[in-house]
Amino acid sequence: CLPMIVQMIVIMGLFALLRNPMAYIQSDKMLFAIHESFLWIPDLAQPDKWILPIVSGVATFIAFAFFISLNVATSALVARRKGEGDQQAANRTLKQILAIMAVLLVIVTAVFFSAAEPLLKFVGAQEDTIGPATEYFRIIIGFSFFTLISMTINAAQRGVGNTKIAMRTNVTANIVNVIGNYLLIEGHLGFPALGVTGAAIATVFGTVVACVMSLLSIIKKDSFVSLAYAVKRKIGFAMDQIASMGKLFGSELVEQLL
Repeated sequence: CLPMIVQMIVIMGLFALLRNPMAYIQSDKMLFAIHESFLWIPDLAQPDKWILPIVSGVATFIAFAFFISLNVATSALVARRKGEGDQQAANRTLKQILAIMAVLLVIVTAVFFSAAEPLLKFVGAQEDTIGPATEYFRIIIGFSFFTLISMTINAAQRGVGNTKIAMRTNVTANIVNVIGNYLLIEGHLGFPALGVTGAAIATVFGTVVACVMSLLSIIKKDSFVSLAYAVKRKIGFAMDQIASMGKLFGSELVEQLL
């Protein structure tokens, strides 16, 4: 989601313009402002043909490659244990990758949450958008835990042949998000009009629902990757499996990037 920070600023500015277009069209200040320079862009009225498209494409590609590699590594390792009939090793794999994700997420969330405002200013947020943009970004990054946990569990479930859970969680999350946007952005059916904050809350609520669905899928006792099984057997960590996971993730990431 991080590459969307740049797009988010543009989308927020566009919606601000569409709410009251005459206020901007009749302003002499805005007529001259569109020809001002910003960073390496000499004229904002002209599209940037090289740097922004390349940076946006590369950032999006790296982000997708990282998460695809993580999911592929999880699915591959769990599938291998499934093929061996080793339920304990499969659950250990899921437990270890969830723990690693939790540690990394705490670090990343702390860094980006504290640096939200200067980061958004760096990518071009103005005084009239920096407040809502910072609040939106902090809400999304602060609750990204639910998204990553759901993604990891779904990857493990794909490894054991349960491919439906990913579709169900994604569809449900999007439906909840759309309904939440309708209720919270402009305030409908008695809900408060929260604007950008409402959009962030709707997104988070959708990811929470998806995460709950993913967690319920591993609570079932008959599931090959089962939380109940891991707790009952008191499955711990194994450094050899962590090393194997790191090698598989690294090789898959290199393959994705190349």
